[in-house]
Amino acid sequence: MLGSLVVIVFGLVAVLGSAIILATNKTTLPDVLKDHPLVYGVFLVTGFAVFLVVPGHLGEIARDEASLLPWNVFIENFQRHGVLDGVGASIFNFLFLLWVLVVPAHLYVEHRDNGEIEYKGHIYLSNLFFGGVVCVLLALGEF
Repeated sequence: MLGSLVVIVFGLVAVLGSAIILATNKTTLPDVLKDHPLVYGVFLVTGFAVFLVVPGHLGEIARDEASLLPWNVFIENFQRHGVLDGVGASIFNFLFLLWVLVVPAHLYVEHRDNGEIEYKGHIYLSNLFFGGVVCVLLALGEF
């Protein structure tokens, strides 16, 4: 039980770090880091979680051990190990989807935004489309 709680807290901190990344840009991030030094620790946990979660969950999807949908992941893990494991697994599934489908486009737009990108929506939509295609092909076992 304690291990599941640690996993849940770890996952929630990683989701918080991802939300901070999505809510800030390159001009506001230094102010956030200066005002709240704990954000460095949150980013460290987020980086570590993403380093473990994305390849691990990709492998689970490719081996047909996990679903792409967080509620299916919750149900599968709830039936095997209980509520806490279901919650932890669905948090990590959500983190995986966030880092595959949303965050790369945001980081690209923020890095390239020198006023030269007129319509940023197509970058987000193309990230969603190609990330979704990769996830579906993985789920179907085509890779």
